[in-house]
Parts: sequence; C-alpha cells; structure tokens
Amino acid sequence: MKKIFKVLINVGVFLFIAYVFIFVLFKFNSIFFDIKKELPKTRLAILNNSKPYSFEYLINVNNINKKDMNKLKRYIKYYEKIIEFIPKQAEAYGLAGFCYFQLGQDNKAMSFYKKAIDINPNFFWYHYNLGVIYLKNNKYNDGLKLFEKALKLNPQNTLSFILRSKMLYSPIVSERRYSLNDLTLQLQLAYKDSYIIYNNGIKDLNHPLFLLGITDAKLEVY
Repeated sequence: MKKIFKVLINVGVFLFIAYVFIFVLFKFNSIFFDIKKELPKTRLAILNNSKPYSFEYLINVNNINKKDMNKLKRYIKYYEKIIEFIPKQAEAYGLAGFCYFQLGQDNKAMSFYKKAIDINPNFFWYHYNLGVIYLKNNKYNDGLKLFEKALKLNPQNTLSFILRSKMLYSPIVSERRYSLNDLTLQLQLAYKDSYIIYNNGIKDLNHPLFLLGITDAKLEVY
C-alpha cells in the first residue's frame, strides 16, 4: 500500500517530466510508427479505404442514442482489419475492446483488452479500462488487481505511447482537440480515481466510495 501511495503522490512529478520529455520527442518524426514501411501498398490501400471519415461516434459514445450505437460496428471492422494485417498493434485491440464494451459484448471486450495488455503491459489505459469492465461485471478481485498494476505503471510510458501512435490514437486525439496538457490531466485524474477505487475496495467491497467508484467509472477511448 505504501508503495502504491508513493506512486500516486509522485505521479504529478512523473507527468511533468513526461510533458517535457515528450514535447522534445514530438519534434522528431523518427519516433513515430511509419505504417508505410510496415505494410505492402495493397494492404495499406485497404486500410485507407476502410478508415472511418470521423471518430465522432467513438468519441461521443456516452451521448449517442441506441440507434447510432450500431455505427460502432464500422470502427470494429476497421480495427479488426488492422489486427489481421498487423497482429502486434496493441491500439487496435484496445479500441476494438472499447467498442465491444459499448455494444454490451463484455466478454469480447475483456478478451481484446487482455490481448492489448499482452502486447503492451506498460500502457495504463488498458489496465484501467479492463479493470472497469471487471468491476461492472462484479469481478471485484480481478478488477482490483488491474487497478493495483495500473497504479504502479510509469505515466510517461503511457503518454509516449499515445503520441507515437500516428495511425490510431493521433486521429482521435486530434478530433477531440486534445493538447498534451489535456492528455496529461486526463491521465492524472484517472490515477487518482484508480487509487480511490483500489484503496477503498481492498478495505471493504461494500465501502460506499468503492461502490460509487464502480458506478461513476467510464472507459476512456483507448
């Protein structure tokens, strides 16, 4: 517990360092994944043709009606095509998992997030999102374990990974008009929420703050 609390206290410092570090890295194109070098032209053309024109329904998923929820399926089709061509693309697994969860297919969502964690175990949001899904399915012990792991992760790695993801995360971040400050604050708040959920959950699974945390917790688009 002391170790986790120490991580939480220092997360602000980590995020500040990450902010400066990533700002410098952002200036160099060499840090970004170059999809053109990874795929044959034919497959690249397929992905470009299947790429959604907008990520509006993905970004505003909590505010769209049930009829429009089906539009999430086109995102799933795109992400699963990426997985077919680039099996080690963690972002595609995570985003597909996010879509499946919103469509009420929790088992598929959990499966995709587990795969995303296998590929990139240092990305905070995969642990956080999967933890939320577990908690909402009353798998409290499994969920708490994921929040514990999430709290021990260096936030700098998560921010760096988001900014390196030109193909999948950059279009979403751009459409949301998120700056590096916004990404940093989003992550900082999630660390805080994770600590509250975890700390109260290990004390008492019936603790009001733990139960409230489960109710209020929402997946982020990662």
